[in-house]
Amino acid sequence: MNSRLDGRRVTVLMGVLALFWAGSAFALTSHDAPFWFEPGVYPTLDLADSVRYDIRVHDASNIGMTVTNYGFLGNNFVNRSPSLEYPLGSTIDHLIRAGLWIGGVNAQGDTLVTTSTVDGYWMTPSPVGVEFAAATMGIEEISALPNSKYFHPGAFSEQDFIAFYSDSFPVGARPDRHVTMGLLTRQRSMVWSYDLADAFVLVNFTLTNFSNSTLGALCLGMYSEFASGHKGSYETWPPSGWFDNKDVTYYDSLRMVSEHHYTFANGAAPSWVAAKLLGVKLNGVPVDLATTTMSFNWWDWDPGATDKDEDRERYLLMSNGEIDETAGSEAPDYDVVELLSAGPFGFLGVDDSISVAFAFVGGDDEEDLILNASWAQKAYDFNFVLPTPPPSPVLKVIPGKGKLTLHWDDSPETAKDPVTGDEDFEGYRVYVSRDNKTFDMIRQADVVDTVGFNTGLDALVDPVEIDGVQYKYKLTLDLLKDGFRYWVAVTSYDTGTPEVPSLESGVPQNKTLLIPGPEEHEAMAGSVTVFPNPYRVRALWDGEFLRDRYLWFTNLPRKATLRIYTLAGDLVDLIEFDGDTYRAEGARGVYDPGADPEGRGAPILAGSMYAWDVISQRDQAVATGLYIFVVEDRITGETQTGKFLVIK
Repeated sequence: MNSRLDGRRVTVLMGVLALFWAGSAFALTSHDAPFWFEPGVYPTLDLADSVRYDIRVHDASNIGMTVTNYGFLGNNFVNRSPSLEYPLGSTIDHLIRAGLWIGGVNAQGDTLVTTSTVDGYWMTPSPVGVEFAAATMGIEEISALPNSKYFHPGAFSEQDFIAFYSDSFPVGARPDRHVTMGLLTRQRSMVWSYDLADAFVLVNFTLTNFSNSTLGALCLGMYSEFASGHKGSYETWPPSGWFDNKDVTYYDSLRMVSEHHYTFANGAAPSWVAAKLLGVKLNGVPVDLATTTMSFNWWDWDPGATDKDEDRERYLLMSNGEIDETAGSEAPDYDVVELLSAGPFGFLGVDDSISVAFAFVGGDDEEDLILNASWAQKAYDFNFVLPTPPPSPVLKVIPGKGKLTLHWDDSPETAKDPVTGDEDFEGYRVYVSRDNKTFDMIRQADVVDTVGFNTGLDALVDPVEIDGVQYKYKLTLDLLKDGFRYWVAVTSYDTGTPEVPSLESGVPQNKTLLIPGPEEHEAMAGSVTVFPNPYRVRALWDGEFLRDRYLWFTNLPRKATLRIYTLAGDLVDLIEFDGDTYRAEGARGVYDPGADPEGRGAPILAGSMYAWDVISQRDQAVATGLYIFVVEDRITGETQTGKFLVIK
């Protein structure tokens, strides 16, 4: 059935971070070793310990997703970080909020529902709708990649986030009217970066009954508030006019609900997303969903509605067996909220567990979305074990004047496929991008055998040790432009088999943002310069918005104080520069920390360049005119002066 719906504002919650309470709630008695991801293993709970609320962003594949350790999925648009951003780097976001709903009947005959989120207002620092509390000290990250610092043999994907939370709160912090079901949830979210598996996030929830009585008629559902748009088109945040633009479709045979912008934001947001129910297991035994009651309900967003604010009303939605009609595009008349549910499943005894897995899927169009959803289902069906290419190598890139020098190791050449157990490495590919979206392959080299081009790897061999790491291969990219951003990556690919074509590791595994410029030994002493000069607002690298514009100071001393004055002698800006730590944090057009809260995408610079955003220390755009700069070397005490022109 086809349906197009839409949305308006939405959601709540990041304020639950303020609910730090000590001496209560559940927590690990030991935080030294992360054993919680082993099947059937749970943390020891200690009411005398404390908990820590945590938020992480999946950024290791082609789809970006915010997860928490209190059940809330998405970021409620509190910042520009990925909230089901697909493709990652496109600045097209699709999700305000999502979260698990659990319904059941306790031994006293009470019908109960615990929710991770309900209808609410975006950007609202309120815990309304969240009826889970963190149960451990934050989110654990592990990885199946041997070259990752998070590597652990218990990982399934390239980036596993593991969180524990419970619906049992301390009495003083319990949400209004919430009645505890006595469930501990282990949430594991997973992503892969290589083709066929890079367009979905799998989230597996395992619920264990640690109450003193059996729970009956359990229902499991995923609430979602999809809302697609191009956040890169908005200079200020949060964006205005984001909602009331939804086209929603439910696919009965796939147990999946999709959404896209009903006009694709006039071409600015062409991608689709979906939430798909993958499977349910009771005490590890798969449940036949073909004989299970499925329900799909949608409604017009309304945080003040009284017909869904009681547990009995919510349970009825989860178990009614209805598939709501969707009749073409409901936009702009409705702001749709979706609930995809399964059950009832019978009884959950004391210490019994039930698991449910959902996929959040992205696609370039509807056909691509359905294809990616099928791969998500395959990943679940094979217990999250997929044919896997060799990992990308450990990569070190050094920026220089007009060039980037790439060094990488040979660790992929001895990696074994987890399915076949074979060492099937074939070769390397080198990629470069100017926009973090389109990556061009500029070099390919493979071992000499009967597969591929048989170029050999010898031409790249140039061993070197850097910071204690041995790198075997080297490639220099020259004729580049100083001050411009470049993303580079080196991938590995395998030989393939008659059943599975050659697979290539994902670009995100070692993707690095760099900006060419003079290294310390290349910078000429006493020659601090500004480019472009004159700065005509704007430079070729500038973004669309005022806050995304910048010019460069280069040939700076490693540690310097930079002062900018008007011709009248008024101080415009004062900058303390440290080339060892500077990552362009103050120039949003180069790097926006607000969209990268964990700092994984910060650029690497040569150490002699500073990007000035043409904004004064009073937070005002500077006017047309001639400006004087004074640079003081904090090590030698020497000073340099110069001037530059801003033309608007």
